[in-house]
Parts: sequence; C-alpha cells; structure tokens
Amino acid sequence: MSLPLAATYLGLSPNTLYVWRHRRQGPSSFRMGRRVMYRITGLDEWVRAQELSDSR
Repeated sequence: MSLPLAATYLGLSPNTLYVWRHRRQGPSSFRMGRRVMYRITGLDEWVRAQELSDSR
C-alpha cells in the first residue's frame, strides 16, 4: 500500500509517516521502485505493538 493510503489507513497525515520513516520510527516500509510502500500486515502489527507498549 502506498504511503498516502497507509496514512489514511492509520488515521495519520502522510507527512507524519514520511517523518517517521526518515527517523526510522513507525511501521516498517520498503521501496518499490521510487515509491514507498507499506504492507497491511506490517501496519496492523505496528498498531498492535503500540497497544501493548502503552503503560495505561
């Protein structure tokens, strides 16, 4: 899934994902040609990890 679609899927702005990618934070991504892509399973795993790390 492209970066804009991944941002929509997560309810974030594309700029947030772009910044996280360059800081090596956030969900895992990869390049396919010139495009930055995200796997849906990777996004779901990242969300799950965020839920588990929440101390509340």
